[in-house]
Amino acid sequence: MLSKFRNIIIMSSGYSIAVCSTMIMYTLLPILYSNIRGATNAGIMIMMMTIMQVFIFGPIAANLVDKYGARKMLFVYASLFITGALMWL
Repeated sequence: MLSKFRNIIIMSSGYSIAVCSTMIMYTLLPILYSNIRGATNAGIMIMMMTIMQVFIFGPIAANLVDKYGARKMLFVYASLFITGALMWL
């Protein structure tokens, strides 16, 4: 049964990882940045990170997915996300 719905499971897991990383970017980081650098600089940093995500990292990620495939890139992204979360702790 899992092999029949394998693509749906992979797509939903990739979506959940993307949602978790976006939640961290827009909820946790502004609080940390505002404590370190102030509220105005925190807003500027979040705007710059969003612009970088859309215009720099998005095309790079799309190119890597076209070159290596979505499953391999999802595995790399998930492993980097988990490694970063463990290093954060």
